[in-house]
Amino acid sequence: MQDLTGAVAPVSTKLRRATVLSIAAMTALAMLGPAARPAAAHTHPTPVDISKPAVVRVETYMRVFISLIEHDRHGKHIGLYQRRYDLLANAGSGFAVDPSGVIVAAGGVIEADTRKAEVEAVNRIFHDRYGNRAPIPSKPDTRYRIRHDDPGDPLDGRLQRCYAANTADTSGGCVIATSKVVRVFPYVVSQERYGNLDATVLYPKTGKANVSVLKVGANSMPTVDLATSTAGTEHFAALGFTRVPRVPKDPAAGKDLIVNKRGHLLGTGPEIKNDEFRVQLSNAIIAGVWGGPVVGATGRVSGFLAVRQTPAHDPYLTDVQEIRKALAAAGIEPRRGPTDTAYLAALHNYNNQAYKAAIPSLNATLELYRGHALAARALKIATQLQGTAADKSGRGSEVKGISVRTGGWPLRTIAMVAGLLVVLALVLFGTMRRGRLRPAVPGGRNGGGGDLPAGPRDPPARRPATRQAPRTTPRDQVAWPPAEAKATPVPGRAPVATAGRPVPVPEGVGFCTQCGGPLGQDHQFCGFCGYKAR
Repeated sequence: MQDLTGAVAPVSTKLRRATVLSIAAMTALAMLGPAARPAAAHTHPTPVDISKPAVVRVETYMRVFISLIEHDRHGKHIGLYQRRYDLLANAGSGFAVDPSGVIVAAGGVIEADTRKAEVEAVNRIFHDRYGNRAPIPSKPDTRYRIRHDDPGDPLDGRLQRCYAANTADTSGGCVIATSKVVRVFPYVVSQERYGNLDATVLYPKTGKANVSVLKVGANSMPTVDLATSTAGTEHFAALGFTRVPRVPKDPAAGKDLIVNKRGHLLGTGPEIKNDEFRVQLSNAIIAGVWGGPVVGATGRVSGFLAVRQTPAHDPYLTDVQEIRKALAAAGIEPRRGPTDTAYLAALHNYNNQAYKAAIPSLNATLELYRGHALAARALKIATQLQGTAADKSGRGSEVKGISVRTGGWPLRTIAMVAGLLVVLALVLFGTMRRGRLRPAVPGGRNGGGGDLPAGPRDPPARRPATRQAPRTTPRDQVAWPPAEAKATPVPGRAPVATAGRPVPVPEGVGFCTQCGGPLGQDHQFCGFCGYKAR
C-alpha cells in the first residue's frame, strides 16, 4: 500500500487501517445488538399473536329503496309509503395485506342475490305498514300469502303485485331500487369511531372469483405477513370473527373476540386432514371464519378456508398463490407497515410480563393506528401492573422497544443508521484510496518500489509554461520515457518502462512542458531535457 505521493506505505499503516475498519464494524454491531438480540429465556410472540390485529369482519348488504303504492286507500285516496333497508346478504372474515387498507377476503363474501333482497324488502315494508296483518315469514326472503276473511281486502293482492317489482295494478304495487354495499369491521375498540368502513371492490370488477380484494380508507392499518407458499402449514390456526367485533368501554375487561381454530393440512393442500379438528373447523367457517387468515408455524399467512357445498361441508384451503394472483390483478403488492413493527416490539415485553418496558411501544402503536383493540387492552393492563411485583421490567427478560414517533425517526434507529453509514464511509474511503495509489518508481522522491499495476494510465494534458534555459538534472528526478518524445535518459539512469507502455504516474507529480516528462512535487528541472519548469 502506498501513500498519496506514490511511496510504499509501511506494513503498520495497513494494519492500522484494518484495525480502524474492524473497530467501526464492531461498534455498529454493538449498536444493533440490544435492539435485535432478545434476552435469555425470552418468550417470543406466537404466530397467532402477530396476525390477530389484521383480522377483519366483512359484510355485504343489499341496500334497497322501496316505495309502497296503495290504491283506493280510505276510499279514493292513493297512499305512498317509503323505506330504505340494508339487508345482509353475505358475511365472513378477511385480513389486511397493506397498511393503506387493502383487504383480502373470500370471493363469495361480496356476492349478493338481488331478487332475494327485493322479496325481503317487500315483506319488511308490508310488516312495517300493516303490522300483524302482514307478519314476516321465518325466512324473510321467501314469498308467502296473507290470509284474511274479507274477500274485498286488497292486502294480499297488493303483496303479490309487489313481488313483481316495479309494476302496479288496481290494488297498488312497489317501486324498488337496489345497490350493493360492502363494509369492513376491523378489530378496534369502537366501530362508530374507528371502524364500520365502506369498502370498494378492487377485484373482481365483474363476475365471480375465489378471492376478493377490497379497499377501505385507512392509515397504518395492521397487516399480516403474507407467505409465498403453503410451506409450514401442516399445523395451522384459522382466525376470524363470527360477528362484528365490539369491545366493551373498558378494553381490559373484554375478552379476545377472535375465533381461533386449529387444523392440519394434507400435504401442500388444498385438502384438510380428516381428524378431530375437522368438524370444528367446518362449523367455524360456516359461522364466519370463512375467508379469515390461515397461519402456519412460520407465522406467515398461507391462505384462507372455505367449505364446499356438500352435506358434510368439507373444508378446504384457498392457498396464497391464488391470493397473490388476485392482488396482482388488482395492482397491489402486499407489504407491512410501522404499526406492525411497534406492536411486535410491545408484544416481546408484554408477553414476558415486562409491563413497564412494553408501555412506550404500546403507546406508539395506538398513535399509529388509533383504536387498535389488542394494543389498548394490553396498555390498560400494563399500566395497572407496572412497578408491581408482577412486573419483570429490568430483570433481564425485556427487549428494548422501538420508540415509534409519528413526527420523525426514533433515536435508536438514527444511531443504528449512523453507525452503518460510518462503516460504509470508511470502507468506501479505503477502496477509493487503494484505487488511487500506484507503486513508486525506482529513484522516486521517497525511494522504495513495488509491483506495477495491471494496466497503464495516460498522463494528463500538459500545462503551458514560459520557456527557460535548461539546467542539469537532479539525481532524484523521476524517470519517464514519454511516447512522443525521443529523449535519452540521463546517463546512469535506467528508464522505468515496458515496451510501448508508460509507467503510471504517482499522485503529486507534474509534467515538463518541453518534452512531457514527469516532474516531482519539489523538482524545478526536467530529468530528460534539462528544461527549467519552475
